This record gives sequence, structure tokens and C-alpha cells, in this order.
Amino acid sequence: MPVRIAPSARKYIEDNGIRALTLKLVELETACCVGVVKEVEVLLFPPNDTRKFWRRNYDGVEIWVDRKINSQGDVVIKKQGFWKFISLYADGVLVPL
Repeated sequence: MPVRIAPSARKYIEDNGIRALTLKLVELETACCVGVVKEVEVLLFPPNDTRKFWRRNYDGVEIWVDRKINSQGDVVIKKQGFWKFISLYADGVLVPL
């Protein structure tokens, strides 16, 4: 799975001295009939247990991708929000059902 970083996200990563990102599958339990919601979370540090992740490198940034995550093409790390509300997200991932 090829992983790229968008220019605005790259600037945010450089400005904050981030050297590693983790794309982690998160399962959140919801109320009664809905069950579980799955989402991909972008963390600004490497995982504790690297055996469950694929390692990628993009322009000097280590990117750890949860093995449960798939894609049909490139995955692009993008920036969203502004000021204190900035976060990164992964565009192009397929979350397993």
C-alpha cells in the first residue's frame, strides 16, 4: 500500500518535529443496535508493538500502517482544521467491516 503525505500535512509535520506517524484501526463500541464503529486514527508517534504494523517511509517520515487496513490505491495523509484544532487524517483507506 503506497502512502504519501500532502504538502500541507508535510509542513505541519516538519514544523512540529514529527518523525513517525501511525495509522491505527480503532474500534469504538456504540449504543445497543449499532454495535461497533471502525475508524482509522492518525497518531503522531510510532506504535508500541510494531509486529502488528507495516512500515513505510515517505520523505524521511516513518509511517506505520495497521495490518487490518487496506486501500485500493494511494493513501494520502492530509491536514484538516486550523489553529489549535489541526489534526491529520488518512484519505483513501478501506476500513474492514
